[in-house]
Amino acid sequence: MSARMPDLSSAPDHEAAGGPHSQQSQDHKFIDPSVWRIVGNPLVPPVHDGPLHDLGVAVKDLFAVQGFAIGAGNPKFLSEARIQKNHASAVRSLLEAGAHVVGIAQTDEFAYSLSGVNIHYGAAPNPSAPGRISGGSSSGPATAVSGGQAEIGLGTDTAGSIRVPAAYQGLWGIRTSTGRIQRDGVHPLSPSFDTVGILARDAHTLAIAAEQLMPEPDRAAPAGVKTDVLLDSCVDEDVRIAFSQWRSTALRNLHTHDCEIHDSTITANSGELAITHDMLDAWLTIFNTVRGYEAWKAHGGWVSNHWNDMDPQIASRFERDMHITAEDYENFCVTFADARAEIRNLLGNHLLLIPTVSCVAPLAGDSDESIQAIAHARAETMLLTTIAGIAGLPAVNIPIRTKAGLPCGACLIGPSGSDKGVIAAAEHLAKNV
Repeated sequence: MSARMPDLSSAPDHEAAGGPHSQQSQDHKFIDPSVWRIVGNPLVPPVHDGPLHDLGVAVKDLFAVQGFAIGAGNPKFLSEARIQKNHASAVRSLLEAGAHVVGIAQTDEFAYSLSGVNIHYGAAPNPSAPGRISGGSSSGPATAVSGGQAEIGLGTDTAGSIRVPAAYQGLWGIRTSTGRIQRDGVHPLSPSFDTVGILARDAHTLAIAAEQLMPEPDRAAPAGVKTDVLLDSCVDEDVRIAFSQWRSTALRNLHTHDCEIHDSTITANSGELAITHDMLDAWLTIFNTVRGYEAWKAHGGWVSNHWNDMDPQIASRFERDMHITAEDYENFCVTFADARAEIRNLLGNHLLLIPTVSCVAPLAGDSDESIQAIAHARAETMLLTTIAGIAGLPAVNIPIRTKAGLPCGACLIGPSGSDKGVIAAAEHLAKNV
């Protein structure tokens, strides 16, 4: 059961009374503004009873929630935003399945970061690894779920914004197939890569939430698990050791514990892929160019008049993006299509098991050393997360831990449209370890 929490007073004046189910309270000591923008008791009740009865949802501040504005992690943007007249489709689907919205949870500014650090609202804590960053950009939903204040986190994933906080905080999370869940009412970053994602503390909750958001049958059924040991070199030693040991045990046990999904048997050791570092670098260049152009197209009008209202790091990304030409974008869209086809052909109808992140969550802090460590983690992790992003594939984080007990993750990527099957396969692998 979700913790019932009072309304957060940091909501802007123009929407403080706009949520019909929010409640004002003077007791805000349990509400962390780095995690929540606004909460209620609940903020939005369920529409019907259903499979998600009594489960609370932390909604990332990119989704339309009726009666509230979208803030996108920037208080100036929030102050100018209009009140939403309707729920985003994903929010409505969860409410119709019996869930309630606990509150609107924070995001990294314009979802343009993987750290969970927002200079306007603070750095979201990491309950599973105190003193370390939460991961983002679905930072608020992840911390709310990790800390037991919600059962389901509703977020987005463009470059890893579900998978990274899930790995850093020991959560289950899925980046769904691009385009499978409707994105109406979701503030964009890069439409070519944006997709809806879910966070939960266990695979069962992830699966039942996914069923409500994707009630139609999967379009594909994975047939086996492929690996690529070359990708192990992309991660720090402690993560590499934890992941390789977990992978060996999971695949060995898969030989003796059959996994049947949609009349398809998942087999272990279906072969090695041959993804090289040159391929990873090329895919990341494509990703950064296409995403950058689309990010400027989505936000450039506002950003151009509000440079001083933004985190300088986020502003610097938009400053780079504004120089990407339409010709560059069109050319890279061609190579993007080729890269998507290349990855899908490599994978076929198989699953791919790789590390989720390059390292455990870096230590939090604003020293030059901390900032550099966070930037390095982002750059190295994006080599891994871009694989599913470029190909538009579903990817599930399976929580694992290093020898020191710090959260990291194993990522199971599946064919497009196999989302629910990937969750089931991931749960099966985890049970056997």
